[in-house]
Order: sequence, then C-alpha cells, then structure tokens
Amino acid sequence: MDRLNGICGVPKRALLYGEGVFETFRWKGGRPVLLEKHYERMRRGAELLGMPAPPWGDFTRAVEEAVHRSGGEDLRVKVCLLSDGSADFSARPDSSRLICLTSPYRTPKEIVRVHLVSFPRNSRSPLVRIKSTNYLENILGRREAEGLGFDEGVFVNERGEMAEGCTTNIFWLKGDRLFTPDEGCGLLPGVTRGLLMSIAPAVGVEGGGGGEGRADGAGAVR
Repeated sequence: MDRLNGICGVPKRALLYGEGVFETFRWKGGRPVLLEKHYERMRRGAELLGMPAPPWGDFTRAVEEAVHRSGGEDLRVKVCLLSDGSADFSARPDSSRLICLTSPYRTPKEIVRVHLVSFPRNSRSPLVRIKSTNYLENILGRREAEGLGFDEGVFVNERGEMAEGCTTNIFWLKGDRLFTPDEGCGLLPGVTRGLLMSIAPAVGVEGGGGGEGRADGAGAVR
C-alpha cells in the first residue's frame, strides 16, 4: 500500500477513501462571494474528519492565485482540501493538500424540474452536514433525475421529510413565511441558505424552518 505514495500526486486517503472536503463559490467583480463563510464550513468539515485545515491566509492566497491564472472575471471556484496519510482504513490523516479549480460561471436556470430521488437520505449520518469529497450519493441522485428528464434530484429522508437537492437547498413560500427544511432533516447547511434566512425579515418575509414538507411515493410534494 505504501507504493501509493506518489500516484499522480494525489493524496492517498483522498484517492482511496474519498476523504476530504470542498467548497464551491462565485468570483465576480474582482472578489469572492461569501468567502469567509465557505472557509469556516470547510474548516468545520476538516475538523470532523480529523484533517489539518489551512490557515485563512493560505486559503485566500490559493484562491487568488487560481483566479489570477484563469484570467476570468466571473468564475465558479471550487476549492478541495484532500486528505493524506497512512493508507490503513481507520488511520487518521496526518496532512492535507489544497487544490483550487476554476471554470466560467454559468447562470442557473430560472425554472428547474425536480425529481424525488428513489433512495432516502439518512438524516443521522454525520456526512450530510459537511461538504465531503465523497459525493457519490449526490451524483447518483442527480444521474437518476437527469436520466428521467429532470434537472435536479430532491432527497427525502427516512421519515418522509424533504431534506435537500443533490446540489441545492430547498425553500418554499407559504403566505408571508419563507420555509426551508430543518437541519435535522439531514442536509448540508448551505451558505446561501443561511444568508437568505438572515435577510428574510429585512425584506418583509418571516423566516421559518421545519420538516413539514413531505413527499409521497408518486413524486408529488405536499
């Protein structure tokens, strides 16, 4: 197993077990959007996995260098913190590596067709609350949705409550109240989700969480 040390320069534990965390955010007008919030979520995820996280200065420097190399002005930036160390299954990581990728920003669709994914979200899994590089469950959900002609898959937990999309958080308006599933439903606390809930009162909308959004087997949300 030690021969894996230098394969393609990929950290061993990230390669073997998908151990790592990542963040994706927009860079527009010469600055990142909500970068501190994304850094803090990455740091918390790394702490859960026992990975060393880079200091704030190293993190921002890596982002700025990647953006400069791209030459773009409106970008999607993905920052991955990959775990390294012993290849033994239960060993704790002893180091990590930061990788930054950029691509042109694409404006999301205004109307998105969603599909209820056929397998449930485990609301008690510790991984649902971090942005883990082991993203296979979300990938399978999105593939299922796209294979049926939809744009996004929506996860329902083991109690029949809506949790989140494969790459999105969910909101709905009921009267003058803005709802989003509670974190206990099994979801990643999105950075934009937190922002929307914080500014809702300022624009005359009362914020509210909860797991009242339920789904039936026919694919209708009620």
